Amino acid sequence: MENGKSKIKVLEGQHLLSAEFFSQVVDSLPDYSIFTVDNDLKINSWSSGSTQLFQYGVEEIMGKDFDIIFTEEDKKNGLPKTEIATALKDGVVADNRWHIRKGGSKFYAFGQVYPLSAEGGKTVGYVKILRDLTERRNAEKYAKEVEELSVHKQSILFILSHDLRSLLTGVTGTAEYLNKNFDKMDKGAAKEMLALLHKTSVEELNLLDYLSRVGKNKIRRRSIYSDKN
Repeated sequence: MENGKSKIKVLEGQHLLSAEFFSQVVDSLPDYSIFTVDNDLKINSWSSGSTQLFQYGVEEIMGKDFDIIFTEEDKKNGLPKTEIATALKDGVVADNRWHIRKGGSKFYAFGQVYPLSAEGGKTVGYVKILRDLTERRNAEKYAKEVEELSVHKQSILFILSHDLRSLLTGVTGTAEYLNKNFDKMDKGAAKEMLALLHKTSVEELNLLDYLSRVGKNKIRRRSIYSDKN
């Protein structure tokens, strides 16, 4: 029993989970990145899931600063140290945010950080656990885009069946009246009605142009999303 316990505790001075524990448990979770850092926030253990997610091999990541996985904006805002401080204070910190792979590409992940304690309660480092949520986030974004397009479609149908119909009814009614009565109308009244026809026609064109622009923008955003996936 005592030997079993020794496999999962952090050894003071070494500050690492045992190799047996890491290989048998941590590396059996390929969908998760699990790694540890020491009190100086230097990476000192790295799972195969971490290599798969971040694309850094063990040799090239060991000893690197913890903030290597954070975006420049997050580093500028001091989030790496804030995350560690919150974990130390509350026992755990969890968040969703963008992280950086080797080469600079980004992915969106859910992450948790826990303090690691040696015998006697002394904090000897921290463990961070991450899971890539990029596909899920993109799927949710896609669903939202589809919903927005559906709402836009309904708006267009409403406008076509009400606003444009009203405008066209006015145009056709005025044109019909002019066609029947133009020869006997006062010249001033005829010009006034022609001006009204022109104004209404311009309003119709402006409305159609607006609907066309909005629709194209929404379709373009969907196309960009589809190309990325």
